[in-house]
Amino acid sequence: MDTIEHWKHLTRQANDAFEKECNAVAESLYKRSLSLMQQALENQPGLVQVICLSVSVQNLADLYARQGRWQRCFTILETYRTRFDHAAESLDCPPSVGLSLIQESCRLRREILRHQHEQSHPHTLPDRSWVSSLPMTERVH
Repeated sequence: MDTIEHWKHLTRQANDAFEKECNAVAESLYKRSLSLMQQALENQPGLVQVICLSVSVQNLADLYARQGRWQRCFTILETYRTRFDHAAESLDCPPSVGLSLIQESCRLRREILRHQHEQSHPHTLPDRSWVSSLPMTERVH
């Protein structure tokens, strides 16, 4: 099984555990998928690796937010947002990967803001159940 397929498998399992509220299992699997993509990005930097790593970070942050573990949620998002920014500024970074790093850094910043709002206004979040009926985008989840 190649790295991306292995990441997809781990992420699906983690998402299933997340949906079933098996938080310890979901956390372990999200951490494994994050570690896998971090290694893949170091070995073979590419657009897909950046996006998958970002998705893993967001998944883990969402789990921490659901548990009310806000410090962990914000720390992981901010840590990887900063890493993406620094990597994008690297001179040896290919332009396409640099652009992807900048885009994903912006996504992580958006997630930080979303979770900050959720933390300070826990009962004012809109109902998002209608989103589940929308078709998936082309982005790898």
